[in-house]
Amino acid sequence: EHLCHSLCTNKMGRFGGKLEAFKFAVYLIMPAACALAYMDKDRLSRLLEKYKFVVYPPEAPRPPVGRIDTLDAQLDAIRKKERIREEIIKAQKQQQSTNNNNTPSS
Repeated sequence: EHLCHSLCTNKMGRFGGKLEAFKFAVYLIMPAACALAYMDKDRLSRLLEKYKFVVYPPEAPRPPVGRIDTLDAQLDAIRKKERIREEIIKAQKQQQSTNNNNTPSS
């Protein structure tokens, strides 16, 4: 009865503040230790290579850098296609309006 009484009256239990201090130390030390362990680039790259958490697709060929004339030519081709498309749409609208005007009214 004496042991039960002392356990029930002491809020910290049998180990008292030592257990709480240990838990608090683990709570502070573990994230810091993990951060320090994985700040090393070599260790982090080995870990990522070993487990391959993300599999990236192969890289596509990169566009030429500093080739403004190539980019200008591509932009001109896009603009030309856009103008042709707009002309076709305009012609179709004109043809529809002429067809609607030529339809006899009943």
